Amino acid sequence: MDELTDADLEALRLSAQVMGHKAVVEEHPLVGDFFVRLEEAFRERIAARGADKRLVRPARPALDAAGGDDDRRLVMEYLGLLAANERLSPAVRRVCRELQAAFSR
Repeated sequence: MDELTDADLEALRLSAQVMGHKAVVEEHPLVGDFFVRLEEAFRERIAARGADKRLVRPARPALDAAGGDDDRRLVMEYLGLLAANERLSPAVRRVCRELQAAFSR
């Protein structure tokens, strides 16, 4: 994450916020919670930049154990939308692909 600019981290945070809102509006609260946690991880990383850039990469947010296959599919779909969004920087899209790959394990 150290190679990401502050603007890239902010774009990731905002992207997670938008996808969390989208999930809640579409009545997928567990998916919404996943993206809220992801947003918080990026917010913490942004805040830490001022204090200590050696912090570790945010852990993959957990999808609540109650989440089913549909919730997991939706998280993957939303991450795919972000990864394919050419208006986002290549670094932001790469992180979204990495999150998608980590989540699929």
